[in-house]
Amino acid sequence: MKKNSSQMLERIATCLYNKKATNLLAIDVRNITQMMDFIIFAEGNVDRHLEALANEVKHTLSETDEKPLYIEG
Repeated sequence: MKKNSSQMLERIATCLYNKKATNLLAIDVRNITQMMDFIIFAEGNVDRHLEALANEVKHTLSETDEKPLYIEG
């Protein structure tokens, strides 16, 4: 487990919230898999909004040299 996983979760949730994502949900899967710490769900209004949300998450992760395992939407 990475020591900064909860800090990263907070940064991602904040960036999604600031981009007006709705129904944010984070599921802690550290006890289930070693591939990831959290799964984050967020909803957007239209396709362009979803693309903006995905790009913002990628940008936030790139600031710390991290990469998302998978992005849907």
